[in-house]
Amino acid sequence: MKIQVLKGVLVRKLHSDGTDAGFAPLPAGIYDALGPQINGFLRIYRSNTEPLFIAFEKLEHYISSGEIQILLKQA
Repeated sequence: MKIQVLKGVLVRKLHSDGTDAGFAPLPAGIYDALGPQINGFLRIYRSNTEPLFIAFEKLEHYISSGEIQILLKQA
């Protein structure tokens, strides 16, 4: 699926072993978000950088506050 970030948000970076690597800014734009979930996180791809992750709880919050919209769901 694709998501549109309408207002910049903070998402997580994770080390390859799944441990927390801190926050990363996700500026306004359209991004690929691919599942399946990894430990409760959805993977988001930003061009030319490592994958970023957003917790489903946080994604729900961003959607309800209008900061993120789901654009396309894959069949």
